[in-house]
Amino acid sequence: MEKKFNIELESRFGVTKNINEEVYTIIKEFTEFTGNFIKQNFWHKTQKFKKKGNILQMEMQCGINRELIGWLFFWMYNCRVVQPQILKDYYDSAANEIVKTSNPNNPLVYKNLFTPFESND
Repeated sequence: MEKKFNIELESRFGVTKNINEEVYTIIKEFTEFTGNFIKQNFWHKTQKFKKKGNILQMEMQCGINRELIGWLFFWMYNCRVVQPQILKDYYDSAANEIVKTSNPNNPLVYKNLFTPFESND
C-alpha cells in the first residue's frame, strides 16, 4: 500500500488529485530573474533546467492538477507554458475565468476548472 501511495504522490505536483492518470512532460519558460529564483528551490523531484538565451526552461514529469495551475499563475507574466497542449489550454481557460471575475455583473461562484460548470439556474 505504501509503495502504491508513493507512486501516486510522485506523479502529482503537490498533493491535489490529478485530472487523469497521465504523467506529462511539462515544459515552462521563465524570465531570467524569475527562473534563477525557481532554480534555487525544489518544486518536483523530476525538475530539470536549461538556459536558452535570457530564458530559463524548466522541465518535469508529472500530472496536471489545481496546484500546478495555481503555481504557474503565481509567476504571472514571467512564465510561459510550452507543453503539453492540454496544460496550455487549462492555463488559458483559467486566465479567461479570472478576467471575468473583474466584471461585477458576473456572479462570483465556486468553479472547478477541471469539471464543466453547472449553473443552479
